[in-house]
Amino acid sequence: MNRTHAYTYFLASLLFALMPLRVVAQPVPTATPRVAFYGPLIYGDYVTGSINEDIPAAIYTFDGRAGEEVTITLESIRFRPYLALRDADQKVLITNEAGDEDTSIRIDRYLLPADGTYIIRAGTRGGGAKGGYTLRLDRKAGVQGCNSAYHSH
Repeated sequence: MNRTHAYTYFLASLLFALMPLRVVAQPVPTATPRVAFYGPLIYGDYVTGSINEDIPAAIYTFDGRAGEEVTITLESIRFRPYLALRDADQKVLITNEAGDEDTSIRIDRYLLPADGTYIIRAGTRGGGAKGGYTLRLDRKAGVQGCNSAYHSH
């Protein structure tokens, strides 16, 4: 190796050795519970499902219009029900959780703030519960004489 190559090799090695080490932080694994995603609901739908330790919640969506009053009812005799309504940006709008002895809860006559898709989380707040449930989505009936496609059944 000639002097020029040796000198270049020495400088490159020195620069490499003096460069600060960059440590890349790795995400810490978490035990995030999974949820089951189901298709969209329409007003008047009544659905059944179940949750367990691995999947403590079910997610449903529906399309709503600003000013509509919606009622969401969740019933289970096997676990303490929990409901959350979110907008399309995942912002929590309202929640309800059953008391110790309650088997049915509802979000009653909630006034939708905007047109768009809404997300319902139905299940239990804590883990460890399992069992079947029923969920119903309703909207306040429209004015008599209007087109029936615009009010609940």
